[in-house]
Amino acid sequence: MPALAQFVKGDEIELVAAAADENVTPEQWEDRKLQYIGRRTISRYGCYGCHDIPGFDEGRPIGTALQDWGRKDTSQLATEHIAEYLHHHGEPDGSSTTEVVEEIVHRQYNDGDTTHAEQVKAFFYESLHHHGRAGFLWQKLRAPRSYDYERTSTKGWDERLRMPKFPFQEEQIESIATFVPGLVADPPAETYIYNPTGPKGDIIEGERLLAKYNCAGCHMLEMPGYDYTVDFREFAG
Repeated sequence: MPALAQFVKGDEIELVAAAADENVTPEQWEDRKLQYIGRRTISRYGCYGCHDIPGFDEGRPIGTALQDWGRKDTSQLATEHIAEYLHHHGEPDGSSTTEVVEEIVHRQYNDGDTTHAEQVKAFFYESLHHHGRAGFLWQKLRAPRSYDYERTSTKGWDERLRMPKFPFQEEQIESIATFVPGLVADPPAETYIYNPTGPKGDIIEGERLLAKYNCAGCHMLEMPGYDYTVDFREFAG
């Protein structure tokens, strides 16, 4: 009887015997099951999208590419019940983001006494309510699975959002939500392309040639150096 390994494709290959007469101990079987669960988990959550994982070089991406996200039609942004979610939840302590933003707007209108971070939150919140790209992305980074609010009852367990919550700080969320909408897959205008001349241009051309011919494969291009964790200026004087 031929081994099943030649017929099985995909993650299940971890569970199949390599030969028809292979004897697997309970410990080996337990290890194979763990390997299978690991492969299935990596495939489902697309960990290989950010991490270099052997065996997943040709893995399919789990989300849309970002290189032209700034041109994505706003009608394709699935805001779902996010307004209701933010009305009841949204803050780290579980309180209402809507109430927080309303209080910020009230203070700004009456006293002008708001911080930059508060103004940023109010801006992105308003953008989200008008189905703007920046606001959608802002909330996606704050709580990716919040867009499943009031939707999980009609979704299967394998249809729910998978993007995990990253430990971003508010400043980092602002930076990403500002940068990504600018990705439009267009090359920069010729005016803004750096074309150095003289010594700077020679350095760039030299580095290109070194990389092209792999000179570093045989030659040492930089002398060894030393890094010191002590600030020697502390000993001056």
